[in-house]
Amino acid sequence: YEECPEDELDNILDWIEDTRTALKKVVALMSGDVIDSNVHSATSDLLKNIYQLARMFNSTIKHLSKAYTNANLDISNIAKQFSKHANELGARKNNKVSRVERFLRYDNAQPVTVFDRLGDAGQTLFNLLTRGQSKYAFNYQEILDYAKNWDKKALRKWTKDVVKVKFGNEEVEMTPAQMISLYLTAKNEDGRRHLLEGGFKLGERRLTREKFKTAYHTIVDTTRQITEADIQNLIDTMNQYSPELISMAENISTFLNTTAKRWANQISIARYGYEQFTVPNYFPLFSIKGDTVGDIDKFRAKGDVPGSFYGFLNRSFTKERQVNADDALVINDALDVFTDYVGNVALYNAFALPVLDVARFLGYSERNEEGNIAWSVAEKLNAAFGQGVMRSYIEGLLDSINGQQYMTNAESLGLTALRIRNRVAVAANFRVALQQPFSIVRAADVISPKYFRPFKFDETRREMKKYSGIAVWKHQNNYDADIKMPLKNELVGASTAYGEFVRSATDWGMKAAEFGDEMTWAAIWNACKNYVNETSPGLEGQKYFDAVDAKFNEVIYRTQVVDSVLQKSQVMREKNFFAKMVSAFKSEPTTSYNMLLRQYDRLMEAKQAGNTQAVWNIVRGPMLRSIVVFALNGIVNALVTALVDAMRDDDDYETMTEKI
Repeated sequence: YEECPEDELDNILDWIEDTRTALKKVVALMSGDVIDSNVHSATSDLLKNIYQLARMFNSTIKHLSKAYTNANLDISNIAKQFSKHANELGARKNNKVSRVERFLRYDNAQPVTVFDRLGDAGQTLFNLLTRGQSKYAFNYQEILDYAKNWDKKALRKWTKDVVKVKFGNEEVEMTPAQMISLYLTAKNEDGRRHLLEGGFKLGERRLTREKFKTAYHTIVDTTRQITEADIQNLIDTMNQYSPELISMAENISTFLNTTAKRWANQISIARYGYEQFTVPNYFPLFSIKGDTVGDIDKFRAKGDVPGSFYGFLNRSFTKERQVNADDALVINDALDVFTDYVGNVALYNAFALPVLDVARFLGYSERNEEGNIAWSVAEKLNAAFGQGVMRSYIEGLLDSINGQQYMTNAESLGLTALRIRNRVAVAANFRVALQQPFSIVRAADVISPKYFRPFKFDETRREMKKYSGIAVWKHQNNYDADIKMPLKNELVGASTAYGEFVRSATDWGMKAAEFGDEMTWAAIWNACKNYVNETSPGLEGQKYFDAVDAKFNEVIYRTQVVDSVLQKSQVMREKNFFAKMVSAFKSEPTTSYNMLLRQYDRLMEAKQAGNTQAVWNIVRGPMLRSIVVFALNGIVNALVTALVDAMRDDDDYETMTEKI
């Protein structure tokens, strides 16, 4: 499997023929044997094809077996490393995995636990994904930092106000946010052609009824033609409504055409060797024809995202626009378009290369001299772990990273209610807040308690958030791979003043628990610094903090709780309401369970390999340590909760000790 842009694959034969023709012309021009009297007979489009083809071949050769995420890693070496590990394990006696085993060892297993079963190769692959998670957090933070001075109150107003804009003889009611979208669409060359030749209609929007402030009615628009004069009138109307409207539009455009474009091109350069995203004044366009529909939610649901874990690699923004297309467009809320696009590009930039590397590992095979497949990773996975179960788990994880799993309205409403209920249960809960710092006990399963020493909290916390992506993600309170909804909430807030008050009150109630988490994580960060200072003296600068962050990630992903797809078990990653309801508040028990499960896995691997001495070494070493830490963690939590419950008990017939 090698990388080739999907757009070229659709017409690969025509593309190669055009390129062959262009090459003949270029060779003739370079040799002086001019084919035509016109020296410019090799068109710019054909020359562009030659350039892209050459860059793609160069990139393909460069990454023939190298990992996209790290040039020092070789996918073939990782696959061979796993093959050696699988051979040492030997084949399972029973290739079929029972439902009970699947539930205990896979459905409730965290990703780090499952990747550990692949040996050193699995840990390498998991580390690639965790680096992607860190980059994703920093990308999200970059968006928030860029928009930190945006006026939430004004943005919220612009999504609701209705302004009458004249197009020819028709007066059209638009929200200011839709006016921004129309302005940015007209600013783009492709978008302007669509508007002038095909026209536009407004996306569906819900407006509050005047009588019933909590009821809504849906506005469905029709397509209309517009002229250059209409576009100028739009600009005049925007300036009359608020001078800040054009300024906000330019603000949005600047981010899309600088930071977001840079993120996307970093991936295209790594994959193909050239910048794929070069459209000036880029703004996402939504056609009313073909595979797209106007309303963004319908647009996503109709299939912009394929079901496979390659989905986010092939979203609409990665495809070239059709030359001279002029069909009508749908104009949506600019903030919906912005959050949808930058959320997708942030994910693409962070996870595209790690997911590709894991996919290349899963699909790796070697052939013998006759050209037949001698062995493959898929075959080794089935032999060592049972038919299909390991590959299914990893592909399911990559699907979750894809971040797009669609639900019915009922499921969405139920999950929203459940999420609110969970936050309310934690907010202003002294018992929960007091428990948070004691999760540090589990860290002893990975790093020795001797490295936990006094530290300066504020200084350590700032340093941790500067260098650790997973710490930034924890601070952002994200709960899924899809950041678009929390990003919209951060930029605009709740849809009503009452909703914003409730959100602010809940956030305030979470402060105590968040402070406890930050204390725990800062202590772990400081312990990891002490560990690196002792085990790798002499490291300085970025290399030093990379080493600290690597150890910190190991501790966090194995012993602490954070809402990330790379930390959730398979059951907890499920989107259906029942799975979410069953797994609510199970993060701490699941993390503790996986601490023991990893040692059980090691024990079973040693037993499967027939290594009796290794079995004994595991029992008296790592397994004993994990059992002690597991028990100590349970005892400490029991004491803390008992203390809080005793303080709440105002009966006077028992002493405090008896209540505890």
